[in-house]
Amino acid sequence: MIWSHSAWTVVAGSAVLAVFLTGCPKKPQTAVQSASEQTRPGEAAPPSVEEVTPPVAAEERPVAPPTAQPPAAGLADVYFDFDRSEITPAARTALEQNAKVLMARGNTQVRIEGNCDERGTNEYNLALGERRAEAVKRVLVALGVPASSLSTISYGEEQPVCRDHQESCWGKNRRAHLALR
Repeated sequence: MIWSHSAWTVVAGSAVLAVFLTGCPKKPQTAVQSASEQTRPGEAAPPSVEEVTPPVAAEERPVAPPTAQPPAAGLADVYFDFDRSEITPAARTALEQNAKVLMARGNTQVRIEGNCDERGTNEYNLALGERRAEAVKRVLVALGVPASSLSTISYGEEQPVCRDHQESCWGKNRRAHLALR
């Protein structure tokens, strides 16, 4: 059988239409979905889909919340209000303690890492994280820490300490972390 150009066009068009209509699934099927959701009129019901929950990877497990005690290096994280980069009175107190520790250590290099919660675009959170890191740097310099010993970086929302999707967790991620280099 020889296929004409128009027959090939119909077959190719049908294939493209089938791919377009089916598309990519947005969410996995579960065993709870009804037969009416899974089939069209006149079609046989597909075999049931067993829902399998993958194990939680180590990086997806919630990290223990930061404690009131400063970390081993003696430098406490500085926390921020939602969508803000201004230093709060509590953050100022933490920065005063951090400045004392840094000046006692002498010539120590510190990287100030600005972090955000998951809300907002990646670009916005990177910029907000940078503003937070720079605000911390300005206060530390004003408290006597040499500017040459401080550098800043923004991680935006990429390095959360807590991965739950709720306010109590987001508050832990809105921070500037001081890391010794």
